Amino acid sequence: MTLAAPALAPDLPPKARAILAAAEALLVQYGYRRTSMDDIAKKAGVAKGTLYLYFDSKEAVFRTLQERLHAEILAKASAAGEGRAPFADRLAAMLLALHGEMLARFGASEHVDELIEARNALDPAAVEGLKRGHLSLLERLFEAAAANGEINLRSLSPAALAGTAAAAALGAKPAHGERPDSADYARRISGIAEVIAAAVRA
Repeated sequence: MTLAAPALAPDLPPKARAILAAAEALLVQYGYRRTSMDDIAKKAGVAKGTLYLYFDSKEAVFRTLQERLHAEILAKASAAGEGRAPFADRLAAMLLALHGEMLARFGASEHVDELIEARNALDPAAVEGLKRGHLSLLERLFEAAAANGEINLRSLSPAALAGTAAAAALGAKPAHGERPDSADYARRISGIAEVIAAAVRA
């Protein structure tokens, strides 16, 4: 059994990709409220009229950035579940693909709480979709590993194990006010994966 690859976000013209890259850099530096369409156009090196050819509002820029980030995360998580690495390593990589990617890209921003608030407010369905998609990939990882004899689920269900792993990964994130550290988070995730893998070792 293999993990089904999630759909990738559609490709965009080079100028649209440059606009999104500029917007992400500005959001990290200034937050959502202080970033304007004028700022994005200047940072991307395009005329404001050109910016509006691709995105009709700052909200549209943010939504598209979020949509593509979610697709990248799910693709990375799916790829992490494949291969011949030990089960604990594959599980850790899948868990790290979600919060680790977010932490690496936005965690150092002093506006991270504002960005999370904007993300949840603008498109809560997309946020839930990312969580469900990631949980589904985790569940399939447990199913596939059990099917090939790599792990023994015993009386545990793949869905329950996936939920436990996801909750542990969320709980391992830096607490509010704690300095974000991607390497430290990766170590925490590795420890979580080792504990879960030991619990289901064949």
